[in-house]
Amino acid sequence: MEPTRDAALKLLDELGGPEATRRALGVEAAMRHIARTKGEDEDKWGIIGLIRSLKLGEESGQEAVADALRRRDWPVEYVQAVSANGWGIGWDADLAELMSETIPALESAGDGQGVSPD
Repeated sequence: MEPTRDAALKLLDELGGPEATRRALGVEAAMRHIARTKGEDEDKWGIIGLIRSLKLGEESGQEAVADALRRRDWPVEYVQAVSANGWGIGWDADLAELMSETIPALESAGDGQGVSPD
């Protein structure tokens, strides 16, 4: 299965509700912009931005999101992108480094709960 934006939005709605979706749209927009400036795949970066900003509880963190993706047969590179320990495994090293710097920076720009479009 190659993930789509619609599949990511459906997952956000299913697992996180309207607030998660609203927050994730800001991350998606920023990730798409960064991908464009770096010559990367905007769709992939946008989808990763959407799912990476999903929070499934403070204790479970991103591993819970990665587990949800695994159960839905998402490709391993997307699972690794949301997993705190997934960087550099099966990824191009330069891309992994760039994403590992980009996503936390975007998340910290918000309230610690992801980037909000407000």
